Amino acid sequence: MDTRMNGALRTSSGALPNEIMAELFIFCLDSDHLGCMTPSPTTAPLVLTQVCRKWRNIALASPRLWTGISLNDEDLKGSLPLNSKQLLPLLDSWVAQSGSRPISIRLSYTKLPKTGEYSDYRKEMRLVVDRLLRCQHRWYALDLNVLDLFTVQPLLDAVALPDNVPLLRRFIVEVPERSLDSVNTRTNDLALWHSSGLPLSYTHASE
Repeated sequence: MDTRMNGALRTSSGALPNEIMAELFIFCLDSDHLGCMTPSPTTAPLVLTQVCRKWRNIALASPRLWTGISLNDEDLKGSLPLNSKQLLPLLDSWVAQSGSRPISIRLSYTKLPKTGEYSDYRKEMRLVVDRLLRCQHRWYALDLNVLDLFTVQPLLDAVALPDNVPLLRRFIVEVPERSLDSVNTRTNDLALWHSSGLPLSYTHASE
């Protein structure tokens, strides 16, 4: 968050109603075109919870601050360190704080666990998929970069039935090309739904 913005907010926050403060907090977000942001203790919304008790209470009571999250298992400068044990609490926190609002989620999880076992990767992904399914009725955009489609098969099954995801406007899965031949997906159902106008696609990363 810009230090001048921070100073201005802190100087005037005592005289402003909480509702106005919440609106000003929105302008502190550094989000992408989907409204997703990478969690970091130095940027909004997390940094807003560390300034003082009043700011923390306002931020945690403002669902609009938490309607998009980008999680990446690569080492991103300034971001929170991310592994499987940290990913789930972050995802849970954003989903909970966003209340009943539509939520956009960008997830890149392409590294094998320290064990190097592919079976362990799938076990971890099953936990992530389970968390995502719990809020499927609120999905607005879902961008996934994973090692194979098999790990996200339940998500594909969910989006094949539009009633399960009434708010969804964008669904993209990126996988390595080698994985596309080894999984049975309901591509016919997805293709029919895509014809209705939903931005829905599979892409495969170059290796």
